[in-house]
Amino acid sequence: MKFLGDLSAGQIEAIRSGLSNAVKSVGQFTVLLNRVGCFPSAESPKIVWIGSEPGENARLSECSILVESLCVSEGLKKEDRIFHPHITLGRVKGKISPLLIKKIENTTFEPIQFLCTELLVMKSDLSPSGSAYSQLFIIPLKQ
Repeated sequence: MKFLGDLSAGQIEAIRSGLSNAVKSVGQFTVLLNRVGCFPSAESPKIVWIGSEPGENARLSECSILVESLCVSEGLKKEDRIFHPHITLGRVKGKISPLLIKKIENTTFEPIQFLCTELLVMKSDLSPSGSAYSQLFIIPLKQ
């Protein structure tokens, strides 16, 4: 939902505590994935994703607003872009062929739905071979 950047141990604990309190009223919800796309644009893709349009996952968007508000209250920078529900499939390095762009744009599939039961806060460590991800903490959503 949000990239937090470099945080101190105190900031991480404040966000863990704040998120735990903020989402107490958020119940589990269904997430819809129904399209493939690219950021920042299909003409110049840097990220290929599977997701949905903003507004198609209202509960997820509500949750992202809670996360954003908490992070801003903890002194983190407010996100300028609108929240776009997605899962990153891959990153593009260099130029991508127009034929592959067309294939991405024309990819269709049966919509996927799944139940979101928790929020995960992840850490990424960059290295020359790519990013390594690890879980910092889990915040369960009420049933």
